[in-house]
Amino acid sequence: MSDYATTTAAVANFFIDRKDCYVDNLKLQKLVYISFGWYSAHFENLLFADRIEAWKHGPVIPSLYHQFKVLGSKRIQDPAIITKDNVDEDLITIETPRLDAKKDRYTLELLEAVYSIYSEATGWGLRNATHKEGTPWSQVYKDHNLYEEIPTDTIRRYYEGLRNSLEESQSKVS
Repeated sequence: MSDYATTTAAVANFFIDRKDCYVDNLKLQKLVYISFGWYSAHFENLLFADRIEAWKHGPVIPSLYHQFKVLGSKRIQDPAIITKDNVDEDLITIETPRLDAKKDRYTLELLEAVYSIYSEATGWGLRNATHKEGTPWSQVYKDHNLYEEIPTDTIRRYYEGLRNSLEESQSKVS
């Protein structure tokens, strides 16, 4: 499970690029986190490698949060970036990662599903959803363990449970 499908910035840019959806830092955090959860429930590898932590207002990907914290609750319009230090050449390169329609087909399908389900929700609505009893955040944030990492296995098990519940309810309807 050492392979990752993409980068956090590429997932973030999928949502930021959607001009029909108001995305601020809070909402972006939750959409990227939810995408990570659903991805881990459906595929063998993880969506991205970045650490996910339990903060006061829910799960947060610190590397992504710090890129956009200056905006507060304003709409994010510029894409997420990745900077890479090339010490040998004394250079810093900046990338704006995007998913590729051919190479990342399954990832894009999953992100489209997440978008269609969650895009209408506000950042606060998504925040409240991630705070419910039994969520990975609620399991880690006990006693206000601020900045504690939420284990990827905990996230995977939670979203596998959601997936299984959905599949069960769909089979009862059919």
